[in-house]
Amino acid sequence: MPIATILYLTLAAILALGFVFFAYFFKNKNLSSQTYFLGAIRFISIFTLLILLINPKIKQTEFETVKPKLVLAIDGSESIENLEKKDSLQSLVKRLKKNEALNAQFEISAYNFGGDLEVATNDSSKIDRNKTDIYNAIAQLNKLYKDKPTALVLFSDGNSTYGQDYEFFKLNENIILNSVVTGDTATTFDLSINALNLNKYAFLNNQFPVEIFLNYSGNDAIKTNFQLKAGNSILFSKTINFDKENSSEIINTTLTAKQLGTIIYEASITSSQNEKNEVNNKRKFAVEVIDERTNILLLSDISHPDLGALKKSIENNKQREVMLKDIDSFNILELIQNVFDLLEMKAAKKDISLVFDLSYKEPIMVNADMDRLQQVISNLIVNSIKYGKKGGTTEVSIENLIKNKVIIRVSDNGEGIEKANIPRLFERFFRVDKSGSRKEGGSGLGLSIVKHILEAHHEKIYVESVYGVGSEFSFTLEKTKNRTKTGSKKIKS
Repeated sequence: MPIATILYLTLAAILALGFVFFAYFFKNKNLSSQTYFLGAIRFISIFTLLILLINPKIKQTEFETVKPKLVLAIDGSESIENLEKKDSLQSLVKRLKKNEALNAQFEISAYNFGGDLEVATNDSSKIDRNKTDIYNAIAQLNKLYKDKPTALVLFSDGNSTYGQDYEFFKLNENIILNSVVTGDTATTFDLSINALNLNKYAFLNNQFPVEIFLNYSGNDAIKTNFQLKAGNSILFSKTINFDKENSSEIINTTLTAKQLGTIIYEASITSSQNEKNEVNNKRKFAVEVIDERTNILLLSDISHPDLGALKKSIENNKQREVMLKDIDSFNILELIQNVFDLLEMKAAKKDISLVFDLSYKEPIMVNADMDRLQQVISNLIVNSIKYGKKGGTTEVSIENLIKNKVIIRVSDNGEGIEKANIPRLFERFFRVDKSGSRKEGGSGLGLSIVKHILEAHHEKIYVESVYGVGSEFSFTLEKTKNRTKTGSKKIKS
């Protein structure tokens, strides 16, 4: 309790006693047991009132003694076993774990490591691994004990055959690293590819940069050959000289994305000398090549020789691809019903109903590219199924907008879209579910394609959504001037 609070309480007690003294005892010649009782009650009441005014804060501090951690990291490389150090290492670890003085001061844990890290069991180290990644072992233990005072003891021969150079690893301030050298400590020359820097994506026919970090451990001067390959094709090659002073090299080059899809590349470094460890001499990496060419749709309701010339002129730019399409006149109701039939099984998996808002008796004829419009409607309905609620409904309605226009609405009672995301819905590669809140996949191109198809028809798409309630996508189409019926097919509602 603070000294000031103690002084206030003392003054409160003196004040209460003084008040009782002058009220009950000062110049009072008829003192009785009742006087003393009333004085005590008055003292308690006044003192309690003053304590409430002072409002002292009483703090209680508890201290807990926590043992620091003693972590034993045991190298599981074959070199330790080959030099018959396995038994001595196991014996040492066993003695340390059972040492009474150490157990009184530390909480002891043991781990084996090779290419990975695992908890040691049965008081013995499992030395049966083909590669040793000291950097990975230290990094994992550094993360595991980042908030605890820890003494880390590394039992190793220091020969890391895989991963990054552990000498430059920065430990947390609460961790102290100690080393116990055991096994084969002789060093041999080693070539390694330490790191690769590149983008995961590239555009077709574009060049993308690749940065490779090479490292050499050894004393002698050697000549090496570095190669970048895709399959059996050598894309880049360079001769590099290393020695004790020049032990690292950074390769910067560019590769051309010549075909779509995921392309696997391999970086490798070799020398004419006999290298004992070749595991870290090769690294494979993958790049996904995306087509960024702009697809242009030319719609025409007449045949004209200039259309071919226009197509050729536009495609002179390699980043443009033109598709010529005739405008068809067709019944939009039949097209929507066909999409319903195609997606019926997909919707049934989530118990979602695909329906019209009412039973349409007459066909509704529109002018559009039938194949592309089917792509638009399919995309919108697939999205409504993906993000719809189980047992929900996807409803399509068609209304006359003006004399020569109709509006098609696709609505659902699914998740809905947050207001902040609506302006970006039609951007390429934009996905509402970037945070992983949605389990469904997707490239983020669907709605962008829908928008471009409708813009090629000189039409627009609109969206309204309330998060947690549902969404409605709508777009307009031009009606056929001469509404000739192409047969009356009953449309399910």
